[in-house]
Amino acid sequence: MNTPARNSTASNLIRRGFDWSGTTGRLPYILVSVAAIGLASLIPVTRNFSGGNTAVFVALTMIFPIWLGHTRRRLRDVGWSGWLMWVAILPVVGLILTILLAFKPGGDLTAAADKGYSRLGFAVSLAFGAMLLSRAFWAPYWIPAGSMKPTLLVGDFIAVIPVNQPERGDILVFREPNRDAEFIKRLIGMPGDVVELRDGVVFLNGAALPQDRPREFVEAFAPQGSLRIMPRCLNEPNENEACIKTQLTEALPGGRRYDVLDISPHATDNIAPVTIPDGYYYFIGDHRDNSADSRLPHTAGGLGMIPRDELVGKVALVLFSSSGTHLLKAWTWRKGRFLKGVQ
Repeated sequence: MNTPARNSTASNLIRRGFDWSGTTGRLPYILVSVAAIGLASLIPVTRNFSGGNTAVFVALTMIFPIWLGHTRRRLRDVGWSGWLMWVAILPVVGLILTILLAFKPGGDLTAAADKGYSRLGFAVSLAFGAMLLSRAFWAPYWIPAGSMKPTLLVGDFIAVIPVNQPERGDILVFREPNRDAEFIKRLIGMPGDVVELRDGVVFLNGAALPQDRPREFVEAFAPQGSLRIMPRCLNEPNENEACIKTQLTEALPGGRRYDVLDISPHATDNIAPVTIPDGYYYFIGDHRDNSADSRLPHTAGGLGMIPRDELVGKVALVLFSSSGTHLLKAWTWRKGRFLKGVQ
């Protein structure tokens, strides 16, 4: 008589999430799914796009492989292939499958239990959870502002990996020593370099960085992201009309190329030559007229040059991107920005 109660205890839910050979009923599956979705909804979207609340992220990455195991078990319980669990991690489709599994009656398992799946499930789930949990592998970040357009858009959810030897042109996350915040910009100047700007063109060690292929960058003049920031434009559109900027392709020594945006003459278009000290780096945002960066010291509203010890990691991938106010609003996810590499 006490078996159903025991089956839904936290310890049993955790243990059985690592057993891929069994089945899970509707109530336990709903409990695990609600916990996973609830934790995901707590991922903060802050003004300085930090990795968010570490405790929430740790809890979410611990429960994810358990939820994945229960998804496989629930699929088996309704008589479907357990390998459909991989569909559950896909955007939109996965949410629909999760809701369907939460309400579909079960008890239709016909396949015999295979203890090999139990061992496989434990090994795969444990390894996957450990990889997600360890910040030695990666950390998630959310982009709330547009200083790195067009490379990174407001609402991009990105993966950042550790960096040992930063290279010119890398997009890096770093801490600014004079404020409790993290920033993301492109690394332009290395220790010993001389950086100068003339009429918006970057000069590196006396040579101009070539800019070519001028063209229009167009987006809607409408509030963006959780901060509801209005984009800056070259033209003067009404709300929801086309906001136009000039897009150029810039090239670094060695041939690395990326796109930058320009709007109009700006105070940071002309910066006197500065030599970067040993152990420091010089960063500039790709959205040149909408970025506080190393062109100005922090006392003048910029960030100044950044010490090596303040580097956090390198942007490796755009996992997905939302044009809405929250990453969980799947209907606002942008097409073509799933698992997208960065220049």
